[in-house]
Amino acid sequence: MTELTYDLAFEMRQGGTGKSVPAIVLIVHRDAFVHLCATLPIRAEKIKGPLASARFLNRSRHIAFQPYTNGTVGYRACCVVEESNESVRLIFELKARTKRETAATLSLVFDALFSRESVNEDQYLVVSTHVTEREYHGHAISGWVSARFGGWLLKQAIGSHDVIGAHVVSAMRSVWRSVATGELKKYGVECGFHLSSDGRFLLGCFGNACDVAIYPEGCIGTMGEYPAQFDSHNLDMVEQQLTLLTGLVVLSALARQEGK
Repeated sequence: MTELTYDLAFEMRQGGTGKSVPAIVLIVHRDAFVHLCATLPIRAEKIKGPLASARFLNRSRHIAFQPYTNGTVGYRACCVVEESNESVRLIFELKARTKRETAATLSLVFDALFSRESVNEDQYLVVSTHVTEREYHGHAISGWVSARFGGWLLKQAIGSHDVIGAHVVSAMRSVWRSVATGELKKYGVECGFHLSSDGRFLLGCFGNACDVAIYPEGCIGTMGEYPAQFDSHNLDMVEQQLTLLTGLVVLSALARQEGK
């Protein structure tokens, strides 16, 4: 397997109604995809408790990642699969009607691809997400940024990072507007991005101190010397999780683009 297990991207895709729909895309290396197909049904069987019988899992805990005839997989067919010789694109459109299925499928995919050893210079971002029916912090996000990504963050912190922040916040707001319903929609304006002077990011959105960040205890030494760990606080809703996950994805994509 290559050093890069998967990459992440954010896209605005043309929806069936003509409106643009935000999407998170996993670009999975072919070898990693083979591993994913073999292990994901087993991991899906491990879902227990109220979530296992929840309506949004369609009464089934099994996901077969051999693409269906229409090229979709995942709970409620929430993921579109596009294959090429070197990699496989897993496209998750972020919509209100399938937000829970999307979050559940993403969680299983990240779990199948996650390993601490995969944090290296090429793997900028390693993500783990959780989906439970707990009232508080039931949609946690955690993971690692590579030393190279950390060094890029520190470089941005030294100079002006207004443009980067604008990109990240714009994407998060578009996702919030897409997955939130009713009165919640208006709180998209609360999405925010902060980069501390030592290169640690904080992504925030509507909620009680709801954020994903590299907290001080997640960083060993100076950013860029070693991989750094990020964690989350008070992610109670699926809307918060998908919005803040988008911020992570956009931030890592900007870092990789500049590093090319």
